[in-house]
Amino acid sequence: MSPNRRRVVLYGVAAVAIGGLAALACREPAEADALTLLGGADVQLRLAYGMPAKDRDGRPFSSRVDLINAAVGNLERCERLGVAQACTAEMRGFAASLQEDYDGAANWYAKAQECADVGTEQKDVLAFNQARMLAKAGKADAALACFSRHAVALDQRFGHQRTIEEAGILAAVGRRPEAEKRLAMVAQAPDADVGERLRAGEAYAALGAVAEASAMLTQVAAEAPFANYLLAKLKLRQGEVDSGLDLLAAAVKALPTEVKRALREDAHVWSAVASDARYQAITGTPSAAPAR
Repeated sequence: MSPNRRRVVLYGVAAVAIGGLAALACREPAEADALTLLGGADVQLRLAYGMPAKDRDGRPFSSRVDLINAAVGNLERCERLGVAQACTAEMRGFAASLQEDYDGAANWYAKAQECADVGTEQKDVLAFNQARMLAKAGKADAALACFSRHAVALDQRFGHQRTIEEAGILAAVGRRPEAEKRLAMVAQAPDADVGERLRAGEAYAALGAVAEASAMLTQVAAEAPFANYLLAKLKLRQGEVDSGLDLLAAAVKALPTEVKRALREDAHVWSAVASDARYQAITGTPSAAPAR
């Protein structure tokens, strides 16, 4: 599985299996209706996922809220049909995560794992996302326990992703030595792929382990251009503005959409150079109108 594909599986609508459900359209009417409803909800949730949650004034985007509510409505109708239960529950979990109801999302992912029609690969993704939602809900121990219960299956399917995710959870609750130990396992693993090394470098950066982060990200930048964006943030925080902007320019050139989304999410990081003419040129940010 490629690094990009792995990120989609673990961070988007996971294993919805719309393609596999297409066969249902040739069977019972209820099953065909379920396919239509799931397909509509899938599109609505993906669109909502690609939108910022709030505007610059901190207000929720009404169009995003409407998309999520419409998707939930479609999923509720699918539930009443009583088919495609695992996919429906999984998508309810994703909808809850978009609404920042992380407890609810974890519960939906757990419920989906118990459905009679859940597939083996889907079940692994559900367990992974259940742990992630528990962590977001502030339940670090429960999240780590969930990962531990499913460790063998997850590591066979997703390589070192579980280890990296556990490092982030441990770091968030102040257990830095344990977090660094897990990241070191990835850094030293000969079979860690580019995507995993990128995420490990990002996790090192979040810990403030600058040397380790720089080494890991520099190592993968040629194959994973987003590493240049992460390196740019490190340089900026160290006061190396020129080299940071060089790296930012390279990242924007390679991945304009992804990097511009990251810039919006990290606006607080870049606020110190927001008025810099070079930064504005790189990001396409209009300069402020002169005062009158």
